[in-house]
Amino acid sequence: MYKSNFFFRYLKLIIFIFVTHFVYSQQELLGEWVNSYNSLLTITQQNDDGTLLGIYSSTTGSTGKYIVAGYYFKNPVNKNIAMTLLISWNSLDGSTKDPSQYWTSSMSGVFFYDKKEMQILNNIAAASSFGAVQIDQPGVYPETLTFRRKSNVIDYYPLDEFNKDIFKRINDKSLYIARQRDFLSGQWHLKKGTKSLYKKIEITILEGFVYDVIYGKVDVQGMANPLNLIGLLSKESSDFKRSLSLTTLSQVRLESQDDYTVGFTGIFDRKEKTLSLITTESRPVDFKSKYTNVRMDENIYVKPKK
Repeated sequence: MYKSNFFFRYLKLIIFIFVTHFVYSQQELLGEWVNSYNSLLTITQQNDDGTLLGIYSSTTGSTGKYIVAGYYFKNPVNKNIAMTLLISWNSLDGSTKDPSQYWTSSMSGVFFYDKKEMQILNNIAAASSFGAVQIDQPGVYPETLTFRRKSNVIDYYPLDEFNKDIFKRINDKSLYIARQRDFLSGQWHLKKGTKSLYKKIEITILEGFVYDVIYGKVDVQGMANPLNLIGLLSKESSDFKRSLSLTTLSQVRLESQDDYTVGFTGIFDRKEKTLSLITTESRPVDFKSKYTNVRMDENIYVKPKK
């Protein structure tokens, strides 16, 4: 009897260790990551549907805690993970008072499984100038970053209960109000004379969050159905500009091409009635080809005349 109980206890321990290792191996992005600035990226959710949630704690420019949302997918061959992460640079507690409150970011890149690090291109959409960090005019400012794991432990962050999971909230339309009277809401088409795979973008601004959230769709040339988008939107600056960053909620799959995630980052100019977006495509390539993991493009979208 004693041997039998010992055997079952030992078996349970082996199963627990195996399951724990399996779950962790499927969620390589969970935990804390630091870059060369010692800024802290904490991935608090890596969901099976490809969605990501987290918190970013900055030590440069403004300081504070900022919402992170994104999408990822894994290459089954090399286990590398392509991702797009979105950040609103207006702090979660509303304490950001400098011009960076009008900024958002799209971080596009790859987690390299063997190296255990993220190689990221951070496109900061600055809808306002900020002399303290030498940004003298609005625009998109790219920077490469490397994140290395600090800890597997996830600290608890006291996020507002209503806003802690964007993706669940946007699927329950009783929990938010779509802002229809905002000029940004609606369909945006490529400006005449320009070419891009991303022909049309539809945007809905969602209220009921402590930060502005966008939900929408993008038509991709070569795909039968539009892809869903999620995004973060800044407040409007004094010269009628807002920054926004979006990601597709599934990967682009085109004939004779590798799958990839897509991020959009740019500036909506209410005065000029234009939407200027930098597109970044992230592919989970081998480390030896890491210089090809992100492709960038720039496009201008306008509303069709009625």
